[in-house]
Amino acid sequence: MNELLLGRRIKELRRERGYTLEEVAKRTGFSKSLLSKIENSQVSPPIATLSRIASALDVAIGFFFEEEARQDRAIFVPKSQRQRIDRRDLGPEYGYEHLAFGSTMPRLMEPFVIFLEPDSQEVATLFEHPGEEFIMVLQGEMEFLFGSTSYRMAEGDSLYFDARVPHGPKQLHGRPVKYLAIFTNR
Repeated sequence: MNELLLGRRIKELRRERGYTLEEVAKRTGFSKSLLSKIENSQVSPPIATLSRIASALDVAIGFFFEEEARQDRAIFVPKSQRQRIDRRDLGPEYGYEHLAFGSTMPRLMEPFVIFLEPDSQEVATLFEHPGEEFIMVLQGEMEFLFGSTSYRMAEGDSLYFDARVPHGPKQLHGRPVKYLAIFTNR
């Protein structure tokens, strides 16, 4: 996904809803400055941040990734058309691909593949957002922190949890990790 397009979609939706940056800041708990940087494509927001913005604007997070408005009942995304976003500016560095973009079909969940590059998450950064989340390790090993509990996870291991509790991955031995994350933002 073009990060300029992501910021533009957020700004357009905020304006359509008649919200000021200050109102969205109050609804999300983020600063006006951060929201402005996201809208102007100066910062690539992490998924948890997008989730809180989507919730504040009353849309599913997938809205920000849609190419065009269609009323499809199924969403097919060939692997070759996945849109990867790499976060490298603020906070932890990681990449992700949204797996169900391209439709305005109402959704209860949003699937992503998350990529932790070598040595990018040696210290866990904890996130919290509305809804529930499911993760499954596809490649590598990681420690996943959920509240005060730590789970050592390897390929094939999964975890389902309340996303309002602080949570986040921590790499083991600085090796790359790839995992599936499916969550709701309500």
